[in-house]
Amino acid sequence: MSERQLSTREIDDILTVFKGRRKSDQPTDVASLDLNRPAPIPKGIFEALEVRHEQAARAMRNSLRETLRRDLLVKFQTLELDRFASFKEALPEPSCSFVVEMLPLRQPGYLVLDYPLVFAILDRVLGGTGTTDGAPRELTTTESAVLGDVLGALLAEQAAVWSRWVKLTPRVLRSTSVPRFFREARADDPVLIASYSLSGFAEGATFRFALPLPGLEPHLQCAPRSDVPETARPAPVSKDLLLKAIADVQLELSVRLGGAELNVEDVLQLAVGDVLVLDTRTDQPLQLLVQDLPRFEGQLFRRGQRLSFQLGVPEPAHPAAEGTHS
Repeated sequence: MSERQLSTREIDDILTVFKGRRKSDQPTDVASLDLNRPAPIPKGIFEALEVRHEQAARAMRNSLRETLRRDLLVKFQTLELDRFASFKEALPEPSCSFVVEMLPLRQPGYLVLDYPLVFAILDRVLGGTGTTDGAPRELTTTESAVLGDVLGALLAEQAAVWSRWVKLTPRVLRSTSVPRFFREARADDPVLIASYSLSGFAEGATFRFALPLPGLEPHLQCAPRSDVPETARPAPVSKDLLLKAIADVQLELSVRLGGAELNVEDVLQLAVGDVLVLDTRTDQPLQLLVQDLPRFEGQLFRRGQRLSFQLGVPEPAHPAAEGTHS
């Protein structure tokens, strides 16, 4: 996270506040301090996360409509940063909670559903209309299995929220009705809590997903690429400019006369005066190699005391012309 070095005056002001000697008329730059609140996420990243959670709400709506065969609306409500202990204390007991592994993070996430939503899903999946009646209690193994598709859809979209920073793989580890028994994170660890509500199905019911931040902070040092202003991105390089920049680069050209294959024994017996038959016919064009890659065909000529290579294969000479050639 970004840090700012305190000035000498700010340090003195903080000491004054903690020592209890602050006078009502004493000017200070120190605002009220809440030491129980975690350090804030940079504004740009937090705003990007809010947009991503709004997109997740729309995606969850489509998934739930397909699974439950009901028209409904999922609305993103809030995104809050709090301590893990405060998050647990705010949950009612009993509470329909799921501990969710979020690899590669070491600490899991927590999905909490209102019981009216849980009972409505169970009733609808089992062929009912989606009634919300039922007393809060621990879910049976069968009920947890029936919720599997819905939980998978919700968690997949939560993983998608973070896909621009880190690829997460969610998996439900266990369910519990007593959230105070959550032990996977420390009490003072910061958690990011996303809250959603439903309408048109289990009207007014909510669900929340909390994800501890310690494992995510290294990935949040930079904003996602989509949030970089267009003016900050490098302008595309034109082809003409690119060609001009590399015009003076030297390339190695060579002409391949032909090749031959010999076994090791024959190579060891080679001596001066031996003749090798190449795989190129006398009427076959030769290859011009650019950086050892064939690019052109042509013919060899002698110019003065040097061999020359002409690109392109000349048309065969007319027989009458050949007869007059000396």
